Amino acid sequence: MQHRALAALDRVQAGLDDLGQANMWSLSTQDLGRFFDRMAVVKARLAARELAAVAEADGRNIGAATATSTAGWLRCRVRAHPREAAELVRVAKAVQSDCRPTGAALAAGTVNAGQAQVITRVLAALPRVEADVRVAAEEFLIGHAAALDPVQLGQAGRALAETLTVDPDPDERARRQRERRYLHLIAAHDGTTILRGLLDGESAAVLRAALDPLTAPGPAEHGTPDPRTAAQRNADALTDLARHALAAGDLPASGGITPTVVVTIGLDTLSGQLAGTGLLPDGEALSVSAARRMACDAKIIPVVCGGPSQPLDIGRASRTVPPPMRRALVLRDEACAFPGCHRPPGWCESHHIRHWAHGGDTALHNLTLLCLPHHQAVHDHGWTVALDYHGLPSFRPPPWIDPHRTPRQHHRYRLRRIGTNPAGPDPPWDWAAAAVHTP
Repeated sequence: MQHRALAALDRVQAGLDDLGQANMWSLSTQDLGRFFDRMAVVKARLAARELAAVAEADGRNIGAATATSTAGWLRCRVRAHPREAAELVRVAKAVQSDCRPTGAALAAGTVNAGQAQVITRVLAALPRVEADVRVAAEEFLIGHAAALDPVQLGQAGRALAETLTVDPDPDERARRQRERRYLHLIAAHDGTTILRGLLDGESAAVLRAALDPLTAPGPAEHGTPDPRTAAQRNADALTDLARHALAAGDLPASGGITPTVVVTIGLDTLSGQLAGTGLLPDGEALSVSAARRMACDAKIIPVVCGGPSQPLDIGRASRTVPPPMRRALVLRDEACAFPGCHRPPGWCESHHIRHWAHGGDTALHNLTLLCLPHHQAVHDHGWTVALDYHGLPSFRPPPWIDPHRTPRQHHRYRLRRIGTNPAGPDPPWDWAAAAVHTP
């Protein structure tokens, strides 16, 4: 017999089929308003049940079966955005523990999912208060959710937090500010990146001091005034600051390699013999003119298999992966190669597919990038890895996960081959990479 929850979802699906046949144009203005009211309640109640299921999955540590987290499991299972998956897990934990009234309000449809996210964040950021004060704060926010959208509710929550902090000690205030700090670099669909963050007072002062000399307006060509807006000058100054830090060469190493901007581009393209673009490590295209501009002030390091300037196969000479080989490995694997994982190269280790102690070469054909949890999964939990005929990592789960041990591969490698002959070899080593220190 089918579980009650699955049977209920089947009925919801049937109702949605009926809804799909309804004509929106025939709704009166009053009915259209009622439609949105009821839709908001339905979405909130569905979100509550989704959070309950996420909490159950997290409680069972269901992600461990695939050597990942609950958020990683959700990303693979329902193709959720990484941020959305992580937020689902965070809110699910909150409404099952410290924020149960918020979970109940969501289940009743009196707050929506966005408001529940805000309330749980505000309560997590509250200063240390008595339990009854915290309860009253949650009731306050739930009550105001009837009139405030998530942005306004967040503003109310911050005002509430300040109200609850009576004559704060300066050190305590600074500590609370620092705990709230964050910076996100969010890749947009058009190749740009969105910066979103919050800095404590001290960090903001340091950043402003560093940016200030770089944000002054400068005359354009022919002596005309600087056409950039203040916001554009700030953006340029932040990039210039990063360029200066890279050029100084005193940044700490990441994954054993000095921080480097890596551009993958064909030598013929770079020299102008063929049309094309370069590729940044995140897969975004870079114009040839930009690649040439970066290359003017930097040494170009070919990452071609067997290239003359940097050896990529040192055989049995050393167990340690040298920086040129590490760069080639990053270009091939891009990030942790384990299916569903997106931990960046700086968090990853170079794994010998056939262990060096067992005769494995320190060579690109015997290496793959793995983050620490997935490195442990391969060494200790029965996962095995090999390179497929395209030269890309492919993983077999242990029999207790899949008795057939069907190979699994990260979706980015499948996407890489879209539009190519799936039966033919990938030609990645016809490329050259410009390992560029900027500016």
